[in-house]
Amino acid sequence: MKEGTRIQLEKRTKLENVIPLDTPFVLYVDPSSFCNLKCFYCYHSQKQKNIKFGLMFLDTFKEILKQSLEFPSPIKVLRLYGFGEPLLNPNFTQFVNLAKQTSKFETIDVTTNGIFLNFKLIDELVDLGLDRINISLMGVGFKDYKKITQKYVDFENLVENIKYFYNKKNRKCKIFVKINADILENQQDLEKFKKIFAPISDELGIEHLMSCWDEVEGFEANKQVGIYGQFLQNINVCPYIFYSLMVQYDGKVSACFLDWNRKLILGDIKTQLLKDIWEGEKLFNIQKLMLEGNRKKIIPCNKCSQLTHGMCDNIDGYASSLITKVTTKFLKKENK
Repeated sequence: MKEGTRIQLEKRTKLENVIPLDTPFVLYVDPSSFCNLKCFYCYHSQKQKNIKFGLMFLDTFKEILKQSLEFPSPIKVLRLYGFGEPLLNPNFTQFVNLAKQTSKFETIDVTTNGIFLNFKLIDELVDLGLDRINISLMGVGFKDYKKITQKYVDFENLVENIKYFYNKKNRKCKIFVKINADILENQQDLEKFKKIFAPISDELGIEHLMSCWDEVEGFEANKQVGIYGQFLQNINVCPYIFYSLMVQYDGKVSACFLDWNRKLILGDIKTQLLKDIWEGEKLFNIQKLMLEGNRKKIIPCNKCSQLTHGMCDNIDGYASSLITKVTTKFLKKENK
């Protein structure tokens, strides 16, 4: 077991050399915008206004897979999570199975709180070939969970399920267990986390509080380090909109995987193709504003702390040359 991060921070593709992409590197698909927890730093703990939540239908997911095949290149990562707890969707294992059958995705992963894991589900996920599971913990005991999530959780059962997962003989799925150090009461709890989960995971992650959810207040982000313990940065151009797309539970497509309150909707797979949305005017306009240094004009990007606390890539220094590349590609498509 070693300590690591839920995403690859080293040996990343230099985006300035490949933008604009003909195929997104990462496709986020949200199986469930519902969550069984109400963590104090998440929008699920807030009073929601006019925001609909739901589970993705199997037909919607099949349409996403069908449209993904239209992209000319393989998609590096299919991330089966978004704004809620993905294992709440009763069709989750079918999603994994169907996605694996397409051979379009180099890696399929999921981030979950792990509470709905059980032996049967674990057996299925292992047999289907899920590549990676990120398990987010909110404490090291049931009292922590009640305080942080407002819910009672059988922590011992959660540990036993992760242990069962880890010990599966035919397992190829990488198990990554993470916790936010800033929500723990003391260093002893952090050591307890390591003692419990180091023997039953492939990698551990120690994260820190950040304020990435628009309109969620009432807590303070870490002022010393970013989510992965990295130095804070002052980045102006968001790289995510140049290499990823988010499909929400009902088929709406967003430019951002943090767009829980739907301020950056680009289209809908029920009426448009993913490829057309990726190459479309709405995304181009957002990208152009970013590259021109006008992030403050984009809501909710204007206040996003992902750019200070969570960013892995920095393309600020290449903005002027990328404007030309992105614009040329867009106009070429429009003039066909």
